[in-house]
Amino acid sequence: MLKIARKTLTCWATCLASLFLLVQVACDLYLPTVTANLVDKGIVGKNLPYIWQTGGKMLLVSALGLLVAFGNIYFASHQAMQVGQRLRTMLFAKVLTFSDDISLMQPAETLLNEEGTNISQG
Repeated sequence: MLKIARKTLTCWATCLASLFLLVQVACDLYLPTVTANLVDKGIVGKNLPYIWQTGGKMLLVSALGLLVAFGNIYFASHQAMQVGQRLRTMLFAKVLTFSDDISLMQPAETLLNEEGTNISQG
């Protein structure tokens, strides 16, 4: 799998997807801390300005998490589609190098369908 990944993945898109995922997880893990502070300092202390300020911060962190989640999904799915396309291209090039003896045993369409099915299931 590492050989296939080195041949088929684009480095910058993979790094961006990983970075977006890291920021998304950081946002998700930060929200409970903000909520705890909201309860401890705002609700218990009856500090209405702090409640509004913290609520705004929570909305901003949630919006940032949503945006980076979209970025992560975009780049990860783009890479997945490119990997599939490159694997099919490599497979087709390999099948074209088979000798005529193999072609006589099985039609080329059968080989491509079987290998394509194995790749999509594997």
